[in-house]
Amino acid sequence: MENAINIIGFTAGVLTSISIFPQLMKTWKTKAVNDVSLGMFVVYDIGLFLWIAYGYLIGSFPVLIMNSVAFMTSIAMTYLIIRYRK
Repeated sequence: MENAINIIGFTAGVLTSISIFPQLMKTWKTKAVNDVSLGMFVVYDIGLFLWIAYGYLIGSFPVLIMNSVAFMTSIAMTYLIIRYRK
């Protein structure tokens, strides 16, 4: 049962992490960020950071690792928004 729970956790984490990739790639190619919300990504970054802390505190490898991956992609998107904002 624990394996099934970890599989669900990792699958959810992978889907959450890759959900940002289309926007990240589009922004990187077009450098257009005027319609992307910086505020949303800042709040999302903070939330992911707290999930990482929570995963560490409860000793949950899937929560810790997958939110770390999502955090890195979200930070990259946040950086692009700040860099290309006019």
